[in-house]
Amino acid sequence: MEKNPNVEYAEPDYILTADIIPNDSSFNQLYGLHDVGDSSPDNDINGPEAWDIFTGSADLVIAIIDSGVDYNHPDLNNNMWVNPDEIPSDGIDNDGNGYVDDIYGYDFCNNDPNPFDDNSHGTHVAGTVCSEGNNNQGVVGVNWQCKLMALKFLCSNGGGSTSDAISAIQYANDKGVKISSNSWGGSGFSQAMNDAIQNAGLSNGHIFVAAAGNSNQNTDSSPHYPSSYNLDNIISVASITDSGAKSSFSSYGANTVDIGAPGSSIYSTTPGNNYSFKSGTSMATPHVAGVVALVYGYLSQIDPNVSSQTVIQTIYDNVKPLSSLNGITVTGGIVDAFASLTALPIDPQCNDDMDNDEDGATDYPDDPDCLNENDNDESPDVCCLVAPPPPPVGGECSGECGGQAPSGCWCDNQCQQFGDCCGGPDAACIDCSSLSFCESLPPPPPPPPVEEGECILTSQINCAQENNLGVPTQGTCEASLPVCTGLSLQCSDGIDNDTDGAIDLADAGCINSDDDDESDGPQQECSDGIDNDGDTAIDFPDDLGCSSIGDNLESDGTQQPQCSDGIDNDTDGAIDLADAGCINSDDDDESDGPQQECSDGIDNDGDTAIDFPDDLGCSSIGDNLESDGTQQPQCSDGIDNDGDGLIDLLDPGCANSDDDDESDDDPPPPPPPGGECSGECGGQAPSGCWCDNLCQQFGDCCGGAGAACVDCPTLNFCN
Repeated sequence: MEKNPNVEYAEPDYILTADIIPNDSSFNQLYGLHDVGDSSPDNDINGPEAWDIFTGSADLVIAIIDSGVDYNHPDLNNNMWVNPDEIPSDGIDNDGNGYVDDIYGYDFCNNDPNPFDDNSHGTHVAGTVCSEGNNNQGVVGVNWQCKLMALKFLCSNGGGSTSDAISAIQYANDKGVKISSNSWGGSGFSQAMNDAIQNAGLSNGHIFVAAAGNSNQNTDSSPHYPSSYNLDNIISVASITDSGAKSSFSSYGANTVDIGAPGSSIYSTTPGNNYSFKSGTSMATPHVAGVVALVYGYLSQIDPNVSSQTVIQTIYDNVKPLSSLNGITVTGGIVDAFASLTALPIDPQCNDDMDNDEDGATDYPDDPDCLNENDNDESPDVCCLVAPPPPPVGGECSGECGGQAPSGCWCDNQCQQFGDCCGGPDAACIDCSSLSFCESLPPPPPPPPVEEGECILTSQINCAQENNLGVPTQGTCEASLPVCTGLSLQCSDGIDNDTDGAIDLADAGCINSDDDDESDGPQQECSDGIDNDGDTAIDFPDDLGCSSIGDNLESDGTQQPQCSDGIDNDTDGAIDLADAGCINSDDDDESDGPQQECSDGIDNDGDTAIDFPDDLGCSSIGDNLESDGTQQPQCSDGIDNDGDGLIDLLDPGCANSDDDDESDDDPPPPPPPGGECSGECGGQAPSGCWCDNLCQQFGDCCGGAGAACVDCPTLNFCN
């Protein structure tokens, strides 16, 4: 065509469409989705352009692991997840997951089934991810429709424990949730949390989107967790302003922060049918989580088995580059919903209104060569969406498949079958063993036996997850797979163990399918938090009489207690009951006194941390000393743990040298140059809150934890 003198140039005749603008009343305030209000209007995630292609999947569940969600908010209530296996308010754990009446999710902070947001943070995050779109009110989310699962572990004061966060992650994974938004974190590394997130990725393909932190630190050298765990299924998110600059508070890291998104002055839902502006990497994170949901929901329509890494890599490969993030994030740009969606196969040939194979028939079902509307080839020559790899040397293609590997299936010289089909995805491949060259070959060797052994910590955590419980469970595990085997639980083994005519959950002695004893009453001694046999050890694994958390007797001698084993365990010259550390013959520890400090509910060493695992001086709940330095407390480790420039006892957050947390009593940081302290805050930053010269609010409160900060836009210099 280039040689034709009558043709000046040739180009595709592109199909052009209008960008979808929703009718939500406050849409013009959502610069993160559609930025048209300043001199640099392209620092958004290209929401309307993306919505021309896809507005979200009504069936896709997204976990909001945060401070809860106002599930009655008119912009969120139609998009809330409702547990299909639970009957509301009947006081019964209908789905057997260990949580009673968990309808919208669960409140791990208060240990109840009502995850209502009493802080506002989680509701704000939820609105950015998935406020209902085009409903003539409020705001719109990155997704117009989805299912929001409310998992509350942050309490009303905005703080929450690592153990509760892990429980929330495990809950989402148990329910098969593919995506979670996590706008929280801190400086402490937790192996248990790392393992919980990793397990969710390996077992369920879960994508964990996490805030990079608001300390303006390089997380390559000052890690922020969970965003800094080195796991493939975590996306760490930085924040930018509407001008495209990195937000002043946002942490960064060329190796540890993956991508950016709008996070300064973001308008979204808050409890009680309200809306407000908030700033933080907490607000950037739901923009990315929302795009992950868009890409996953759209791609899963074409490939129901789409992998999490395909979704993540698609987003990384299609960022909108920003100079402010170049060199300080992995991708050097912000998330781009439109570019990510257009990188996918948007219109399969059998649903594109075109006669691609020129046989006179268009699309499914009119074209007989189309298997369904997602079939990407109208022609009869190639039956599969993705051709299998070519056969190896010595392989043979079957005649039924036309002698060509791309036609669907083939066999190698070990009679192993590859490819999808002969004649279409619904047709069976040829039986490799029927081919002539396979008849003379010996059968392939059996796979090597799987080595078994005691569960290591990671496998124990997976056992606990499998049993819907929050502590390690004893058993054996396959070396190649972190899954426990060999747990003989009487209430799920199909046997009438106590010969009372009732089996498993039909037996009144069974609490749930993890109960280890059909014959017991409603309480299992090895998980009730009580020292039932008076040996100063409580529950599994600390009481050696417990074989598992489902064991009903602490005193049954499953393992020999130290005080009756005939051994001088603490090498003090006294054995068993002759040792002053022995309370009775069931006592598991010759060396302790009458009370174990790490499980007595008392702050014995005055460092503001109580018991295991919160007191770093405790190695286990059976440890008798909180102050023995099993782990080095933060206030005597010579490290600036909270990044405030003050170390150990010089840090006002340290009560004494045994204090495990430098950060708990620290005042907020001083305002940057150009900032101004509000009169309501006494003119001093340490009194609670202040505003910078961009009218962004920092600090916790004015006058105390229960008071609200001044609204920055009301300050004179903000006008």
